[in-house]
Amino acid sequence: PGWVIKYDAFKGVGVHIQKVNAGPFQTYNEGATGETQVKEDDFIVALNGKTDTDDMLEEIKADRITLTVQRPTQMTHRVKKRGEKMGIALRYQQHISSIALI
Repeated sequence: PGWVIKYDAFKGVGVHIQKVNAGPFQTYNEGATGETQVKEDDFIVALNGKTDTDDMLEEIKADRITLTVQRPTQMTHRVKKRGEKMGIALRYQQHISSIALI
């Protein structure tokens, strides 16, 4: 295999990068500045123009790839609940991790 990618695929969101290992991504990062590096916890939201996670995971086998990466931003907010429902919907996956050998 060319490289190993540890990821979580979130349908409708993207591919969550959990770890950047030795290989093309690490080589790319060595020549990139901090803001343009591919980092842990980034989300690949498009790969070679594909936005469906299944299509992206197939497309990553191509010899050359173009990524659109979104970096999460951490924020802290204080909200007074006052006995009411929070009024938000949360989407998450517990204990889901995959490894792609490419």
